[in-house]
Amino acid sequence: MTNIKHGDLITLDNGDLVEVILKVVKKKEIVPIAGNTYRLKYTGAFCHWYGSPSFDTGRENISDYTFQYISNVEASAGVRAIFYCNERTSYVMFSIDNFDYIVEQL
Repeated sequence: MTNIKHGDLITLDNGDLVEVILKVVKKKEIVPIAGNTYRLKYTGAFCHWYGSPSFDTGRENISDYTFQYISNVEASAGVRAIFYCNERTSYVMFSIDNFDYIVEQL
């Protein structure tokens, strides 16, 4: 059987009729490319936000802003990814252990 889609009805070998329900188990990780713009989310990989006005993680949602990926830098805590937020004239840093904080490329 090929081209199975969400919502399809399939009869199993034992005669049972089942509905196909597709659920994303793991999303493909987006690896940032310098110059491209991304929507990010706050995760444990978040290092800090630097700029003016400062970012209050308790009251603001990082997903409300767009970020341009600049590059990676070597920091005392390890390599960090640097993103620039034009809307806030500021920079954010994230760990590069994984990129699960990147929601989408715009």
